[in-house]
Amino acid sequence: MPWRKVHVLLIEDDDVDAEYIVRSLRELDFSNPITIVANASEAIHVLRGDEGHKPLPRPYAILLDLYTPLMNGWEFLEVVRQDEALRQSVIFVVTNSNHEDDKKAAYEKQVAGYFLKERMFDDKRKLPQFLATYFQLTEFPRLQ
Repeated sequence: MPWRKVHVLLIEDDDVDAEYIVRSLRELDFSNPITIVANASEAIHVLRGDEGHKPLPRPYAILLDLYTPLMNGWEFLEVVRQDEALRQSVIFVVTNSNHEDDKKAAYEKQVAGYFLKERMFDDKRKLPQFLATYFQLTEFPRLQ
C-alpha cells in the first residue's frame, strides 16, 4: 500500500522501543520522515519550531509515550490541546499502561488512538498496518 506523505513525530524515551517502532514501519516500506525525541518537552519545541528546531512540516502524526522524563505525556497533551496552533495535532498514545483511568484520560484529551506496546510488539506489523490505512484514508486539512 503506498504511503501518503505524513511526517511522524515519535516521543519515546526507551531507545529499544523507539528502534522497534521505526524498524517495523520501515519493514512495511514506510519511507516518510520520522523525528524521534526522548521527551515531550523537546517535542513541544519541535512542533513550535523553537529552541533551534525547525517546525515539523504538516501533515504530521504524533506517537506519544505517556511516561517520559522532564515532561510526561499528560503534560504534553495539556500543552498541545491549549495551544491554538497545535490543538488539532493527531496524537496516538503508545504506552505500557493498560489502566482504565489512563485510557479514559487520554481520550478526554482527544487522542486518535490508544495502543498498548505489549500488543503492538506481539505482532510488529499491527501498528504500521494501522498507520498505513489511516494515512491513506484520512484527509488532512491544509494548515499553515
